[in-house]
Amino acid sequence: MGKCNNCKITVTDETSICPLCRCVLEKEGEGVMKYPNIVKRRRKLQFASRIYLMLALVVEALLIYLNLSLYPQFLWSVIPGCLMACVYLTLYYFVNGTRSSYGADIVLAMIALITMLDIMDKMLGDYGWSLNYVQPALIISANLIIFILILCHPHGWQSYVTSQLLLVIISLAAIPLFWAKQVTQPLVSILAIGISLFLFASTFILGGSRTKEELYRRFHI
Repeated sequence: MGKCNNCKITVTDETSICPLCRCVLEKEGEGVMKYPNIVKRRRKLQFASRIYLMLALVVEALLIYLNLSLYPQFLWSVIPGCLMACVYLTLYYFVNGTRSSYGADIVLAMIALITMLDIMDKMLGDYGWSLNYVQPALIISANLIIFILILCHPHGWQSYVTSQLLLVIISLAAIPLFWAKQVTQPLVSILAIGISLFLFASTFILGGSRTKEELYRRFHI
């Protein structure tokens, strides 16, 4: 039995993890507040996401037909297809994810947007603006948003550690891309790496044992 500082509820089951947000529970005495039933709401959202997927597939099929019929020299239909796929992936994770924090949603949306913009860059002439500027700028933005969320919800800060670690790994991907000469203007990428490492290290050091406990629960390391 324990209390979740993120959801502000008391779980009476013999568990150490909150069933709503998957954060580590604080041990306490006898609880009186049980977690709500969210299955019905989730099923409605899942049905809505399936409707969106069906409509997106129909629209994309129509766009591909028009593209190949009217202007086959340039596959412009791929661009709205990427955008719709980005929206669906974000919606799917929002509905079916573990909801440990909004950090996971932010990182997923960032990855989908980076992928879509990189495809657009390649299709429009491969000028490198996606890898040189947009990708590191999105990483910096995601770091700052998560930092603000931690400040606004300090009781659930440990649930954002995994998202910060993922942002560090994604930012470090610029190093092999620089060696492969895909990243030709590394200044913004270096800034993204520095900010990601600084915020993750700050959370890790200030969090102490709670941070290590969260990482062990996620990765068993």
